Amino acid sequence: MSQLNAQTLAIVAGKKLLRKQIMSKLSSLPKNVIQAQSLESFNILKNTKIFKEAKSIGVFMSMDTEIKTSYILKEAFDCGKDVYLPRIETQSQDQITLYKNGPHYVMFYQMDNYNSCINLPQVGKYKLQEPSGGVCLLNDHPYGDKGLDLLIMPGVAFTSDLNRLGHGGGFYDDFLKRYKDTYGKHPFLLGIGLGDQLVDEIPTDIHDEKLDGLIIRDKLYGNDSL
Repeated sequence: MSQLNAQTLAIVAGKKLLRKQIMSKLSSLPKNVIQAQSLESFNILKNTKIFKEAKSIGVFMSMDTEIKTSYILKEAFDCGKDVYLPRIETQSQDQITLYKNGPHYVMFYQMDNYNSCINLPQVGKYKLQEPSGGVCLLNDHPYGDKGLDLLIMPGVAFTSDLNRLGHGGGFYDDFLKRYKDTYGKHPFLLGIGLGDQLVDEIPTDIHDEKLDGLIIRDKLYGNDSL
């Protein structure tokens, strides 16, 4: 086995172990703790420069063990922002170029209002609330060459130096590469999570996208543009 392959396998194994450790912690968190920490993070987010100035944002719909994004969604709509949510789609006959294995990928669709978000049905293995369609961020180019202002990203774990560990499917890394192919740059990438998701170190490789900012509870990590 080459040194490079050994390093890759070690990174994959390290990520898998860390996911297991963090998910075990999150699964035992009481709902009221998750709700309280979600509100803490929201109160930081709504006062950041990047959120205030963003006219278009991508957000995720929370799973049970994730920070609740309902506060963010309501504030975004109340402020007149365009809001996009992710949907997992299945490719057939290679109609697009993916940067990940497997036929499944993420696209973002514009939502009409807050109620249309919270009333979405749960679908798929992870019971995610996903849009059924609408204006597509990558296909319809709603902002010409400008793209999205802010993308709020989920994760399993984060570090204070802005590394992110996803769920292992490569969906967001793939989306960001396709986004860059379309718009020539990334939107501002902001991670947001619970206290137990902040770790000292995450195994990373060249394919992992670094964040521009991070909010964990009442702490903000990132550069001056926040």
